[in-house]
Order: sequence, then structure tokens, then C-alpha cells
Amino acid sequence: MITNITKLFLSVFIIHSLSHAALPVIGVVKKVRGKASALFIGSRDAVKIKKGMKIRKDTSILTGRRSFVQISLLDKSKISVGPNSKMLIDNISKSKAGFITLLKGQLRSTVKKKVNSKKNKLIIKTRTAALGVRGTDFRTSYNPENKITNLITFKGNVALKKINDKKIEKKEEIIKELKSKETIEVKKGKFSSVSTNLVKATTPIKISPIQYTRIKLNTELKEEVKAPLKKVFEKELKKTITLYKEISKVEKKKNLLASREYSAKKRTFRPTSGGLIDFGSGIYVPPTIVKKNYDEKLNIYKIKPKKGDVAKSGDYIAPKGLILDAKKGFQAIDIESSKKEVAQLNQEIKAQLIKPKKPTSDDLEIDVDDSYEKYFRIK
Repeated sequence: MITNITKLFLSVFIIHSLSHAALPVIGVVKKVRGKASALFIGSRDAVKIKKGMKIRKDTSILTGRRSFVQISLLDKSKISVGPNSKMLIDNISKSKAGFITLLKGQLRSTVKKKVNSKKNKLIIKTRTAALGVRGTDFRTSYNPENKITNLITFKGNVALKKINDKKIEKKEEIIKELKSKETIEVKKGKFSSVSTNLVKATTPIKISPIQYTRIKLNTELKEEVKAPLKKVFEKELKKTITLYKEISKVEKKKNLLASREYSAKKRTFRPTSGGLIDFGSGIYVPPTIVKKNYDEKLNIYKIKPKKGDVAKSGDYIAPKGLILDAKKGFQAIDIESSKKEVAQLNQEIKAQLIKPKKPTSDDLEIDVDDSYEKYFRIK
């Protein structure tokens, strides 16, 4: 005998099932590795993601450690979700810009550009940034602990704008924000980041060519990878070096040096070029500004091993005896690590973790472009 409660349960289940089935299919899972789940709108429980699964509008994707999901979208663009990540695919359309919210973790996207189109095909939003994509290959990350959004571009250009997620929620508002004068273009070969401590996204720079090449080759965002064939890596590294040289010529014409610059007037910050990105914490580790470390042809400073290393996957490896915490910065995990060394490392990443002091009226009257040392007391 079917009770009223059972009937109610079945009715709710059928309604949820029908509402989910009625939503448009926006993509198909092409690859999956490790533990990954999908939560469909109207469903209480997440389901295990399998190859060939159809992804519909308003689907949440969650991945675990060493996990990865690659989704092929309607227009054959690809979205790859990295380990320990969570994202919401709001909608993907052939006629309008698709919307994705990255709540934590990393994703890599290859978006096909429409011929002669000046409109964004895809918009990715985090709590602190909006990315406008037309046709490109890029990797982005968001850490909810320190609210840092990172972006590195391998092909084409990506528009990047700092936003306040609490004040800007509607799609129309985000599209409008991306048309703002404060939106920057992160071109091929460049890296930029957004944090709550800086008014704007950082001026795009070049990172270590070794890390850039390894990240580029790691298309599936693996945490552990076998070393690519020496010939493959060397060939890609040569391409990176050639690209960096071309970028450097343009930078020098615009008088964009490799050294950091904090402008109180323009409210902009350009980190030192040539450093390493820690996608786990979201923190960028800059090289030390020393004349002998400067590479004039590439217009970058070479980063020394005491600042960290790069894994075969392209991920950052902290110096021996240290970890890089998203909120506290470098922390010693053994007694052998020097307090002075840790303090110096943290001093150079301070801009990402501590808000700069508000300039006084006297500061603004002084025509000095580089106020970084003054506001962060760099010795």
C-alpha cells in the first residue's frame, strides 16, 4: 500500500528528475581521473563523474586530490578542472557568452574563437576577479583562503578585472565590468593576479621560462608527471625563449623594466619578472633584484634555488625546510631553517598578503613612480 508520504516523495523525485532532464546539455565529459563528482540542480546527492556523462546547465563539479575532469563544450572548446577544485557551470551557449564560477582550485581552458568576433565567448568569475575569454589557451586558479586569483596565458589574450563578488553578482554587471578602463589584457606569455589587498590586477609580467614551459605542457593539470621527453621539453623551452625575447622588445620600448614598481598615484603594482607561481597558495614568489641575476635579452631576473624550485608538473616547490602557507606566507617546518631567511622571503611577498598603506597628501605631491619600498619597508 502506498502511503501519502511515499507519494509525496515520489512526486518530488519525479519533479527533480524532470527539471534536471529539461535543462540543456552544455557539454560532455571526455576524460576523468581520480575522484570527481557532479551535483545537478534539483538533486540532493552528488554523483560520480564518468567518461561520456552529459553535463547540463547549473552543474557543480568537485574534484579530489590528484583528480581531473575534462569537459568538451558545445562549440568544442575544452574546460579542464584540476585537483581539489570546485566550479559551477552556469551556462554555455552558442550565441551568448558562457558563464563559469570557479569557487576554488584550478582550471585550464582552450576556447575556440569565432571569426571576426569581438565578444567574449566565455566569462569565468571568482570571488575577486572576472575573466573575459574570446579565443585562447590559459590556466587560472583561485584560493578562497587569501582570495587570490591567478591567470597565465599560453595563447591569445584574456581580459582580467578585479571585482567585488558581494556587490557584483548579475551577469550583465560582470559583462559591464569587463568593459571598464581598469580591465587589463593578459597576453600570450604573461601572468597577472588579483588580490583583495591591491586595488587593481597586477601589471602582467613574464614568469620563469622553465616554469612557464612546464605548466604549458601539463595540459591535464597533473600534480605528479613523468618528465617529458628531453627533445619535447627543449623544443618548447626554445619557443618560450623566443616568445620572451619578442615580448621584451615591446616592453623596453614602453620602458617596462623587469624590476617591481608600485605606483601610489596610478594604484598599480608590477611584480618583479622571472619568478615562480605557487598555484596551491596562489602566491607569486619573485626573484631577488640583483644586477648579476638580470637577463637583459629576456628582461627578467633569474630566480635562485633558495627561493624555490619547479616540479616536472610545473608546480612550485618551496625551499627545503619551508612550506608556503596561503595566509601566513613562508613557514619553517624544521629548526634548521633560519628565521632571518624566512623573514626575508616573506618581506618580498608582503604585497600579496598585506594591504599597502594609504598614501598621505605629501606622498601624492612627490612625483615618484616607485613607492613600493616605502610602503612595504623593503631594506
